[in-house]
Amino acid sequence: MTKHIFQLIIIALFYFTLQQTAGARVWTVSNNSGDHANFATLQLAHDGANSGDTLYVFGSETVYNSLTLTKKLTIIGTGYFLTQNPNTQARKLNAQASAMNFKSGSEGSEVIGMHIGSGNQIFINANNITLKRNYIYGQFIIGKDTLVTNVFVLQNYIEYWSSGIEIRNLSRNIFFFNNYIRVSISGYNGRDVGVQNNIVFNGIFIHSAFVHNNILIDGDVYGENSTVSNNLSISSSAINTVFVDTGSPDGKWKLKPGSPAIGAGVGGVDCGMYGGDNPYVLSGIPAIPSIYFFNAPIEGGNLLPVQIKIKSNK
Repeated sequence: MTKHIFQLIIIALFYFTLQQTAGARVWTVSNNSGDHANFATLQLAHDGANSGDTLYVFGSETVYNSLTLTKKLTIIGTGYFLTQNPNTQARKLNAQASAMNFKSGSEGSEVIGMHIGSGNQIFINANNITLKRNYIYGQFIIGKDTLVTNVFVLQNYIEYWSSGIEIRNLSRNIFFFNNYIRVSISGYNGRDVGVQNNIVFNGIFIHSAFVHNNILIDGDVYGENSTVSNNLSISSSAINTVFVDTGSPDGKWKLKPGSPAIGAGVGGVDCGMYGGDNPYVLSGIPAIPSIYFFNAPIEGGNLLPVQIKIKSNK
């Protein structure tokens, strides 16, 4: 009963928060036994939804299978590092999809607060795609099979040890803002790329770009016809001179007092993923209200008053 009440509160809160356009619907997805959701897999939810709908994905200990998108959808998960940062979610399970492939028809899709990849592929082959506040782990290729435009990679935590982010097929208007990127960015085959207020390891290899306000670790900016300014380049041995270097996996990259990155960006903003107008958000919590504390004890067969703590998120 307690679990069911918790689920109903989450669903009601989500429906109340998302004001959908006429005809669009919100669907729930869960592969947890006993959850009351509309669909058990991401692909079934995609196939059953209409273009313009929203999928709200419950956290789970079981990875959701890969998803191929051919419709415009908004997909919202629960965030990540939920046990390592305070006041995240009462149910501290992330929503992980093993891989995602954005194909023709998925133009305008957004994915927020998901864990994407298990060392598998994230391919973007459609225009106007937004990846925001996700944990991304896998081979990440933009424009793998065709030229794409208007891809927004915002406030994500990205890492993959065997390859970097690739931009192919002269894809253009690709923007990386306020991300942690533990891999290189290779954009020689891209045009009009923006890389701003990120932490990037192992270098940015790019043509025809603007590259501002980044902190570059063990690498620099390489390429031609780019506007490059106000970036801080350091070695990994100097991390503790710039960042607090303690705490959660994403919290440790906040700037320490006296850091040379403070105020060093264009217009006096801080360099790095926490600087600028849209700073990185701990745990990638989506910009909807979240329940971070829930208690409904049962004693003698009677349900006692439910205790809930909810916070808004920007």
